[in-house]
Amino acid sequence: LHHQRALALELSYDRCPRCGNEFRGTRCPNCTKLPTVPPRALPSLQPAPPAEPLLGQRAVHWLVRGAVLVVASMLLGTCYARCGERPSFLSLRTDVDGPSTSSARKVLIFLHGYGGSIGNSDWLRGELRKANVPDDVALVLVDGPFSTGVGRSWGDSLAAETNSVARVRALLEKKIPEGTPAANVIIGGFSQGAGIAAEVAAVDPRVGTLVSLSGCRFRSREALLLRKDLQVLVAHGRSDSLCSVGQSQTLVEGLRSAGGAVHYVEFDGNHVIPPEVISALAELLRRSP
Repeated sequence: LHHQRALALELSYDRCPRCGNEFRGTRCPNCTKLPTVPPRALPSLQPAPPAEPLLGQRAVHWLVRGAVLVVASMLLGTCYARCGERPSFLSLRTDVDGPSTSSARKVLIFLHGYGGSIGNSDWLRGELRKANVPDDVALVLVDGPFSTGVGRSWGDSLAAETNSVARVRALLEKKIPEGTPAANVIIGGFSQGAGIAAEVAAVDPRVGTLVSLSGCRFRSREALLLRKDLQVLVAHGRSDSLCSVGQSQTLVEGLRSAGGAVHYVEFDGNHVIPPEVISALAELLRRSP
């Protein structure tokens, strides 16, 4: 029986599902002769090229770039105007505390010293208001046209200071309405600013009062002596190491000899504005014209 089964298996055929050939064994002899087809290689994956930005995205991009350029230009312009020389086509930078200069009962135009600025002179306005300077008095701080690197100045040469005098006079013309009584207009300064204020007061009839605090270089002293109608307040520290007190003493002596109205405050101190000087200035501003 075993022999018969083995013989039956030996004589049986299988049909190849691929080619239909009948064969014995485990593999179709026809299919084993066919050439082997190599597997198809998969295409390499390359990164897709970046998509072109849409028109709206491009517009936003250029708008942002334009805005950045505008802001940068404004910052550079502000830095140039504040840190460099003030262009001659611009009036001097000012800051007014109180009413406008056209409606104020009195106007004080104050010029800072060498290396100063509106910012570091603002304390003086606060002290004057504490000393009961009325609200109808305009306190105007002015920035010098030249830069010192750390502040402003009125120039380092005679030509530069002469230019500053002309620009302060132009500021007066702009700020003080025509017909304003000179008694209502006061120009003052500290250190170099006092010298510039004195030069302006010597030649500008719109100014009725001069305030010189620790002043330096009174180049127009002779012209000041001719202003018989000019009211003058002079203050100086005896131990001033920057501007000799002798400069103010000489000015006061000359003005008094010429018959000028001078109030002189000499104090124990250096190159400063002490409380007694603030009190004298506040009293001047409170006084009726």
